[in-house]
Amino acid sequence: MSKYPPFFDSALLGLDPLFSTALKLFAKAVLDLKPLSDQPDLYVLNQCHVIRYAEVCGVIVSVEQTYNTIIYTVDDATATLQCCQWKNQGKIIKPLPLGTTVCVRGRINDFRDTRQINIQQLDVIDHNRQLMHDIWAAHLLETTYAASSMIPQEIIDDTNEIKKELQQHMDENWTDFLASSEQQAEIVKDEKYFKQEMLEFLRSTSSEGPFSKTKPRGHQPLHTLARQVIIHHKKQTATSQNIGSLFKDTIAALLKEGWIVESTSGGTDMFLLVDDVQLETCIINTIKEAIQSLPPRYQNGGIMLDYIIIKVQKQDPYTKLPRDRIVRSIDSMVTRSILYNTRAREYKPC
Repeated sequence: MSKYPPFFDSALLGLDPLFSTALKLFAKAVLDLKPLSDQPDLYVLNQCHVIRYAEVCGVIVSVEQTYNTIIYTVDDATATLQCCQWKNQGKIIKPLPLGTTVCVRGRINDFRDTRQINIQQLDVIDHNRQLMHDIWAAHLLETTYAASSMIPQEIIDDTNEIKKELQQHMDENWTDFLASSEQQAEIVKDEKYFKQEMLEFLRSTSSEGPFSKTKPRGHQPLHTLARQVIIHHKKQTATSQNIGSLFKDTIAALLKEGWIVESTSGGTDMFLLVDDVQLETCIINTIKEAIQSLPPRYQNGGIMLDYIIIKVQKQDPYTKLPRDRIVRSIDSMVTRSILYNTRAREYKPC
């Protein structure tokens, strides 16, 4: 093998071992990378390597939070670099505090003219590990990262044939993907699926106010689905009694989980759908009123979770709303930056 000038053809990029490696770099080195002209998500390092991933170590000096991302600004003494952590749906992620030393590993990208790293791995580290990272980054920038890729001349000569084979391979994989997509299994229609469908029906009719326990059963699509669940999933006969039991058990499950509550008006066996927006408004107003009632010197703090729950449960129609339902709503608002923690289990509006 012999050394050749940089060769940035897309068919040969994977031959460079640095292409799929998270390179140890300084923040300034990441900011100085130039995008590849025809591949904006790929970057040129030292005019001899095309890279995608980087590893940076530094101290968190800023934290921004949106509905679906946490953006850390990391300072490693050479520059500051934004590092974006995406939130998994339904999972609560608490941001790391300012001053935390971290090691960030992920994909380099440009968003709104700002260089970022999309975090794939985030570790809290000590200063010794940061020092070792900096030593290696400085050494590699002058050695391995400064040396051009070693590509055999035979491969360069056959670049066009390699492209044809790659395209053929991609076409075959795409055909296999389409075939497998057509054979995907049908949705499992079990009690969980039935509960979700009933909840969606109740949401679509929530403007009608309180509803009786027999209302869902009068909805023909739900009645048909109930028969399918009983016959195909529960392996039972779709008798009137079995169908009625499924509707009754589902109403009880929605009540226990706090999706619906017993209505205080309209008579017995009447229920009301818990509106997420109205519940969140009630929680926010409860916190604001509690903060305003405190002496000025204490108004910078938050309100304890137990106090919020007790106050919410004293208001109609949430007198019998389960504690877990209120906690889920609060956690959701923290995730969406509507509330934030002033201390453990204390909250304040953003």
